[in-house]
Amino acid sequence: MKARFCTNTHGDLVDVKELRAEDRNARGPYTCLGCGNGMLPVLGKIRVHHFRHTSDAEIDCSHETYLHRAAKMAVVAGFTAACREGRQYKLTRNRKVRCMSAADLFPDGCSKPEAPEVFDLTQWLDTAAEEVGVGGFIADVLLTKGGEGARLLIEIEVSHPCAPEKLASGLP
Repeated sequence: MKARFCTNTHGDLVDVKELRAEDRNARGPYTCLGCGNGMLPVLGKIRVHHFRHTSDAEIDCSHETYLHRAAKMAVVAGFTAACREGRQYKLTRNRKVRCMSAADLFPDGCSKPEAPEVFDLTQWLDTAAEEVGVGGFIADVLLTKGGEGARLLIEIEVSHPCAPEKLASGLP
């Protein structure tokens, strides 16, 4: 599997696009997000830069696991950097729209299918962590205020959606 991201010995997410040929191993050794095996940066002049497994042997590496783990790490790293640097970290979600301006004529109002709603999460939250237990569930990423208090559970969907029980739990 060719991969753009892997981790280093400190558990940091490493993007192959940040590496230069001269110091390709300075941040290594590198580990696959999907299977935990060793990775090598391939930084040639013709093909797209990528990481590949160090072994040519048959490796059972899950692309779903790789994508899921890379996404969780990217959210944690991006949110943490935004908080540290005083930048916004925006979440956009679609919400149903109901207009009640003509309620005297239309008691149920009228509605559009959906409209985007944008939030800067750094206004309310300042800490991010992977795989945290909350109310009997495990959040892929948990954003909190000071590690407690206000919280937001983030679920990463690659191949299967969030369990209905978690969605119905009332946890934000």
